Amino acid sequence: ADGGVTITVKGNSTMTGPHTGTGKILFTGGSASHSISGIGYNNVELDDINGVTQSAATTVNGTFTITTGTWTTGALALTVNSMTTIQSGAELALASGSKKIGDLTINGTGAITGSTGVLTFQKPGGGTISGTATSLSLGGSAIFTTDYVLPIPFTTSALAVNGATVTNSTNNTTTVNGILSGTGTFTQNPGTTLNVGSISITTLNAIATGNTVNLTGGATGTIKGTSYVDLNINKSTGIHANASNFVNVAGNV
Repeated sequence: ADGGVTITVKGNSTMTGPHTGTGKILFTGGSASHSISGIGYNNVELDDINGVTQSAATTVNGTFTITTGTWTTGALALTVNSMTTIQSGAELALASGSKKIGDLTINGTGAITGSTGVLTFQKPGGGTISGTATSLSLGGSAIFTTDYVLPIPFTTSALAVNGATVTNSTNNTTTVNGILSGTGTFTQNPGTTLNVGSISITTLNAIATGNTVNLTGGATGTIKGTSYVDLNINKSTGIHANASNFVNVAGNV
């Protein structure tokens, strides 16, 4: 156990046993990027412009905070079981491989970067996305396995909701450049906009007042058989309607 104190690491770290306690491991003051590995971290903070580079799969069981610098995962797994906080100007850089988080706070110009990989939101009982950032964009794809609300403009290459409900918060815009899929539910709140390439998710709730679904992009898309308030179709190569269900539009199409 850390005895509730902050353990400052200016070099590299290899965790060979569990780190417990109410304190934290702070990566700061390094002369180069910190190389880390291990699956037993509890509370961790990066506050160093030199950043952290994973050299092996890493699990953080407590809070995971990026105050300054870039945490680079490469193609290695990263699992955060509690809160991830990315402060303004800081960055979580992802690549291919398994990346899993619980709650997410992202402030100011904080960012999650990388054009590949899948980020899974998996807080047991439902998670939150919060902070002062005005948008959240993922170059890769996102999977939600528990309930979340999207409170700020959210962009991803593909989005899957499995066994859960993801809600587009009132007056918010969510953009899925590829397919919205999964066994769960995506719900449009009043005044929301969903820009999407194709829809195959089990349940799409798009009947709230003033919400709009825009089917966009160059590839052929599928329209979900359900009820819409406003449905706009702007596909250069055509669409496929869901043959097993009717498309009912209450407003504009």
